[in-house]
Amino acid sequence: MSTCTIRNSSNVGEELDRISNLPEELIQNILVRLPSIDAAARTSVLSRRWRHFWTKLPSLSFQWDFEKPGAIIAALAAYSAPTLNRLAFSAVHVLELSTVAPWLEFASRRVAGNLTLNFSAALYQRQRLELPVCEKATSINLHVKHLRLPPAGSFTALVALTIVGARIQGGDFEAVCQPRCPRLRRLAVRSATLVEATDVSVRSNSLEWLVFIVQGVGRLEVAAPKLRYFRAAAKAAGDNVPQAEPGVSDVNITSPVLEDVAWYGEFDPRRHRFTEAGHRLRKLMVMDMTTAALMRRFYIVDELVLSFGISPGIKGYKTFLNATSMIAKCEVLEVQVTTRRHAFPSAVLHLLRKSVGVAKLLIRLPRMGNKSCMEGCPCSLPDSCNTDKIQLDSLEEVEILGFRGEFNQMKFINLLLDCHAPILKKVYVRIPKDVKSINRTKNKKIRSIIDGHPEIDVEFKLWS
Repeated sequence: MSTCTIRNSSNVGEELDRISNLPEELIQNILVRLPSIDAAARTSVLSRRWRHFWTKLPSLSFQWDFEKPGAIIAALAAYSAPTLNRLAFSAVHVLELSTVAPWLEFASRRVAGNLTLNFSAALYQRQRLELPVCEKATSINLHVKHLRLPPAGSFTALVALTIVGARIQGGDFEAVCQPRCPRLRRLAVRSATLVEATDVSVRSNSLEWLVFIVQGVGRLEVAAPKLRYFRAAAKAAGDNVPQAEPGVSDVNITSPVLEDVAWYGEFDPRRHRFTEAGHRLRKLMVMDMTTAALMRRFYIVDELVLSFGISPGIKGYKTFLNATSMIAKCEVLEVQVTTRRHAFPSAVLHLLRKSVGVAKLLIRLPRMGNKSCMEGCPCSLPDSCNTDKIQLDSLEEVEILGFRGEFNQMKFINLLLDCHAPILKKVYVRIPKDVKSINRTKNKKIRSIIDGHPEIDVEFKLWS
């Protein structure tokens, strides 16, 4: 124990216990930063005043140890505060459901904030974890393999629910609907699988944010008048689609205020419908070549992200040209295209020819190398890199990420700067941190790019 001696005018020694006299708020801040509740409990030996501090912490986190099966139960029994802001349980070993049950019972009564269950290993013999009703919990994160949501009861305070990697019944999603979750605003279900293929319905007057990446769903019906943010994966039509492929076959989203959409997989307007939504979005993310058709449904967006790969071969590139024959009108365009052996400059210049209204352009450069595409591919034709017909009348700023000084990367930047962009004033070229240096020859070529376009402020800078 740390002590010091204070002497008064009578030279009488008096010990002062610095640890015991720390402010209560500071002690609590120290304890909540310790890696585990075991470490917090061991601080009881430091001072009598510290002995019961850990039993009133607003946040508890437990890592189950099969060698000390009773430790968590003992800690929960000693906890003295009526509620806590965060409770987390995690385990890397197989668990018996009987071990977890008292933890969940404690959580249902005491959690008034976040509850996190991270059981990456399955419960013993695939036992299904049934989440209890937690009326005071505001957010719940579930990383479990076999899950059942409660068939009755209300989560009256729940605002956010995340489910990852679970096998779940389609009917269980009724638990997150009105009126059982009247305040739910965020729902994310990722890498999940339905126990039996079925339709899923989500109806909520409060839901604003939905991510739904689930296998085994026939039809997804969402009725959420406040829904603004939506992420989903769709399966391609046809009998040859593997059952394990994530996504839903049919989707109907009813929301008049939708503004941010990301779609993975094929978009088919006959099977995937956005009822009541307009044709304009704040942000649209096209995450697959077969998703490009979504730009015909939402053809005016503030920010457009094109992030997909082009299949190799002449057929693959022609598919790309056909899929992107129409690009949504946008103010900000982000391009992250994997071209494989196709010419990256040709692909990006094609997208720019089809773009309208772009004020800011962000391009993520791939490693290009020196390998060329097969003879006769449209990406290698001389006209594919012709910039004469590219009109970027609204372009003001360009940001290029992933520049490594490769010859083809420099060639692409020169082609881009040769496009007709009368009000372009700033080009940022970011160099990744793992690029330690650029040799003298490449530095000269960089300088020639800058000097060759004096009307544009071109900046090459290490990305921090």
